[in-house]
Amino acid sequence: MHKEANGELQIVNFTVDDVNYGVPVGQVREVRDMQAVTRVPGAPEYVEGVTNLRGQIITVIDLRKRLGLADGNSSSEKIMIIDLEKSAVGVVVDTVTEVTTIKETDIQRNLEVTAQLGDFILGVGKQSDRLSLILDISKVVKSH
Repeated sequence: MHKEANGELQIVNFTVDDVNYGVPVGQVREVRDMQAVTRVPGAPEYVEGVTNLRGQIITVIDLRKRLGLADGNSSSEKIMIIDLEKSAVGVVVDTVTEVTTIKETDIQRNLEVTAQLGDFILGVGKQSDRLSLILDISKVVKSH
């Protein structure tokens, strides 16, 4: 978890299927508009394919499918580029809304939300009038 010295965490907020999510800002290299993706035969269903990002070939996964959600029709999809140790992965989300700072005391941890998401969720953050599921996005993309 990328903690700040003052007990706060900066998160990139985004939505998938009208649910608010957040990921620690340190895991996100950049956010881009959806771009052309080449399908890869035999890849898991949630892998959209590969794309060329300034000369680097990266795998693109659909977070909606990765989380087991129904297909959506969003024309404004974004790709969050997630840095892993030796590579990067693109994660398709519906919208990226903002970067915010949340106090550690406003993050509820150790929730038994679902077995499927258990290892991926760092906690649920309270931000003014909404809740955000804070994901460890690097674990989501690594656990094929």
